[in-house]
Amino acid sequence: QTNKFPSYPEFNQRLDQIKSELEEMFLTILNSGQIPSKELIKSTYNELKNPKSKLSLNEFIPVYIKELESGQILAVKKKGGTKFNEIYKHSTIKNFKGFEVQFNEYQNKFKTKLDYNDITDSFCEKFIQFFVDKDYKPNTIGRHIKHLKSIMKYTHKVKKWHNNDAYINFEV
Repeated sequence: QTNKFPSYPEFNQRLDQIKSELEEMFLTILNSGQIPSKELIKSTYNELKNPKSKLSLNEFIPVYIKELESGQILAVKKKGGTKFNEIYKHSTIKNFKGFEVQFNEYQNKFKTKLDYNDITDSFCEKFIQFFVDKDYKPNTIGRHIKHLKSIMKYTHKVKKWHNNDAYINFEV
């Protein structure tokens, strides 16, 4: 068989490399809290092989919302000890759009453009105070913090665009 395919060692080495990359991606997706699907693995692998340039936090938020709407990003649900993926509900997507509006309003008020490394404990306190000053109820404030954490986790664990894990300690 080597006479018919003399470059088989390189071919097998490449297949082993692809297998290793896919296994690493699979674990990364699992660790991010998502259930790996064929579509998610395929899109993640394609992005790894043909990387788009890293988007800033402000550029990524509308992309994230579009991916929620299209079903590219799925909600992980748990029922009876079994995890499964589900398309985000319209009301949840509407809440993410509301978060985007408030996030932009905060930046306009304080004349700043926030990026991943700017999301710190200090920022979170100021962001919460921004909502308190607007007489928002605690549950509404918590929802906005939860949405920010969701975006930060996705860009940290799945996209690997930053190493800022301060968001993990934000209380919802």
